Amino acid sequence: MADTTVTVTVIMRAKAGYEERMRGMLKNMIEHSRMEEGCLQYSMYESMIYPLIFMLYMRWSDEAAFERHMLSSHVKAFEELHAKELLDGPYDLKRWLSMG
Repeated sequence: MADTTVTVTVIMRAKAGYEERMRGMLKNMIEHSRMEEGCLQYSMYESMIYPLIFMLYMRWSDEAAFERHMLSSHVKAFEELHAKELLDGPYDLKRWLSMG
């Protein structure tokens, strides 16, 4: 049976002075996302060297679960209401499939 698990990384840079607000928004996103069907892991990391750089690491049961997540109200709210205010440029989202 093929592994359908999808791993997703999102790297984002907060605007200077917005780090605490970014942490709060991401913690809220984690709280809601971890309750979603198909969420296997949802973690937040902050760069040890560059304090404005954050990474989300997610594992979803399959692509459909991740797509539902991207359409969820909390993701939409972040993208529509907060991303432009908090982010210093676009975020870098990558999907990964297990190679074994």
